Amino acid sequence: RNLKAPWYDNFPFDFFAWLNPERIVDEYEWTFELSPKKEISREELIGAAEELKKQL
Repeated sequence: RNLKAPWYDNFPFDFFAWLNPERIVDEYEWTFELSPKKEISREELIGAAEELKKQL
C-alpha cells in the first residue's frame, strides 16, 4: 500500500509546521485479512534449516 506524505511534510507547509510549537500527529488505521498459521512439523523445520545452512 502507498501512503501519501502528510500535508505538513510538503513545501511550503513544512517550513510553517517546523515553526509551529505544537506537535502534529498523524494516525492511520490499516486492516489486513490474515490467513491461519500453517502448522509445520519438526522434520520440515529441520529440513528448511539445513537448506539455509547449505547456502552459507
